[in-house]
Formats: sequence, C-alpha cells, structure tokens
Amino acid sequence: MKKYILDHDGVLVDTEFWSYKAGERALADIGFTLDKDQYLRDMT
Repeated sequence: MKKYILDHDGVLVDTEFWSYKAGERALADIGFTLDKDQYLRDMT
C-alpha cells in the first residue's frame, strides 16, 4: 500500500524561505537590503 501526502495548494515543498534568501543574496550584490518583514507582506 502506498501512502501519499496531498497538498491542496499544489506546493509539495515550502520554498518561501529559500526564495527570500535567493532574492536577499541577489539584491545584496547590487547594494540593496531586502527586509524580510516587507518581503513577507509583499508576498501575501
């Protein structure tokens, strides 16, 4: 018997943290600081 996890919004892995970190890193290269609280507000 196989068991599955069904995620109703289509996301199997929570990548929000890694998306933030990637953006933070990319923007730091051009001297911009990405505020995590603002990023989370913008993404909701």
